[in-house]
Formats: sequence, structure tokens, C-alpha cells
Amino acid sequence: MHSPRTSRARALLTMHMLLLWLQSKGEIDTRQWRFLLAGPTSSVLTSPNPASDWLTDKVWVELLNLSTLPHFTGFAAHFAANLAHYRAIFDSNQVGFHEHCCSLVDCIHLKQA
Repeated sequence: MHSPRTSRARALLTMHMLLLWLQSKGEIDTRQWRFLLAGPTSSVLTSPNPASDWLTDKVWVELLNLSTLPHFTGFAAHFAANLAHYRAIFDSNQVGFHEHCCSLVDCIHLKQA
């Protein structure tokens, strides 16, 4: 049985290899790449944190910023409307990576996990 640290390291290595491959094919959106590497460009809380009992304001700001990117429009609203689903993911011991991860969008999801 692998430890969570080993599983996470394996997932990150796979993600890195995937990103290099996508970059070589010119399939990396610059704004999404910057968000993946550096995080949000704003630290302003533009909407109240709907789950302050388990989600930090810092993470909520990241989700708000994520919602400004292509492919993620409206994600913060979706997250707020489905708190039970995301709480289950938050409480899970699973790494959050799956074998169907094949785009930068998927990698950004992994970063948020």
C-alpha cells in the first residue's frame, strides 16, 4: 500500500509530464498556466465565503479567481450551490487525480484538490 505522500508525488510527476507534453503541442492557455503556477491574481474577497466553517477565505479567493478563466466561468457559483459534494471531496483521503486527466483544465482541478 502506498502512502498518501507517495500517491501525491506520483500524481504530481504525472501532471508535470502531461504539462510538458501539452506545452510542446501548443495547447497551454497562458492565463490558465499562470493561474496553475502562481495562483490568483487578486486577493480581494468579491463574494462572501459560503463555507467558512471548512473552507478558508484564501481558498475561496482562489475559486473566485478561477471563475474568471475560460472553461471555469461560473465555477464559484456552482461550488456554492453544491457545498455537500465539495465538502465530501475536501474530507476525502483520495489524491484527486484520475487517469482521464488530459488537459490543463484538469491539472487546475488537481491543484484545487
